[in-house]
Amino acid sequence: MKRICFVVNNFDVGGLEKVVISLINNINKNNFKVYLVCLSDKGKLFDEINIHADCTLILHKRNGFDFNIIPRIRNFFISNKIDIVHAHNFGPLIYSGVAHKSIFRKKPILFYTEHNQVYRQILSSKFRTKLYIKLADKVITVSNKLKEFYSEELNVTNNVLTIYNGINKVPHDTIPLNRGDLGVDIDCLLVGTAVVLSKQKGINNLIDAADIVKKKLGNRVQFVIAGHGDLRDQLEEMSITKKLDDIVKFIGYRQDVHNLIKTYDIYILSSLWEGLPLSLLEALSAGKPIIATNVGGNTEIVEDGINGIIVEPASPQQLADAIFELYAIKEKLNHYNDVNISKFDEIFSLKSMIENHEKLYLLN
Repeated sequence: MKRICFVVNNFDVGGLEKVVISLINNINKNNFKVYLVCLSDKGKLFDEINIHADCTLILHKRNGFDFNIIPRIRNFFISNKIDIVHAHNFGPLIYSGVAHKSIFRKKPILFYTEHNQVYRQILSSKFRTKLYIKLADKVITVSNKLKEFYSEELNVTNNVLTIYNGINKVPHDTIPLNRGDLGVDIDCLLVGTAVVLSKQKGINNLIDAADIVKKKLGNRVQFVIAGHGDLRDQLEEMSITKKLDDIVKFIGYRQDVHNLIKTYDIYILSSLWEGLPLSLLEALSAGKPIIATNVGGNTEIVEDGINGIIVEPASPQQLADAIFELYAIKEKLNHYNDVNISKFDEIFSLKSMIENHEKLYLLN
């Protein structure tokens, strides 16, 4: 039985955290024993993890680089005879990598999964990013676009492979929400998203697109923005200033995301950068038409004109034009339904993601 230790910052809300929870909860326990290190407390989603307390190390990392926690991580690896360390995000890679290098006898193999953080890191220091990556024995990217980025920007080609994220499918019989409860009209074309309200998601561009749409179609198209984040107050104020509060509704963080996505007519993602966003996979599995920006792995989920529309990032006009196109040819909405469900089942299921990780662990 192989012993796998996942290393994360914490389990606050986000796609990365949901992927790790899925891996921990669904990996074959006959073949693997699972351990976990959290660098900075547990996080909001920790209670969703099925793991024994004796198999966890919960740290409280101080601001800056906290050298004091490295011996504790090292000792946790040694005492539990860890075979494979799997780090997610650069912080966990650095801490687990330094702890890993300080083990003088049998070292565990160190895997690092790149979700999308490299885009930000490389802007600050390409040299430093290259050093980080050398700590890992193997790099897993969540999209082929990220793999290409490693090759073209960092000249890292050896020991890099892609494993797509996967999620549980939105059940076919999921019941949509009552539109009135969301504050939108029953007969409008409902465009929605469900994301962390951060700079990455480009919601300011979506609000500008809503302004363009309103000037042409009035309240016949309305928008629901689910999620919370540092920019929520600023984005709501922007919507009010533009007098869009009658067609743009901010509804906060939701636990009924599957029902919410079923309520949308179109799912929209206006991100400035991405790895392989789980929100698009949820929309794909629900059969929803998707409008997404041409960043990261979005184009590996959405093929322009085949199962959705791809637009350039930071382009409110292109977002609006895509909405106009789907509004004018509503037959496309039904066509995309079957195409998207079929693509999800073939490539992006949770079962596929788990099996691909298990094969990798067993081969190393």
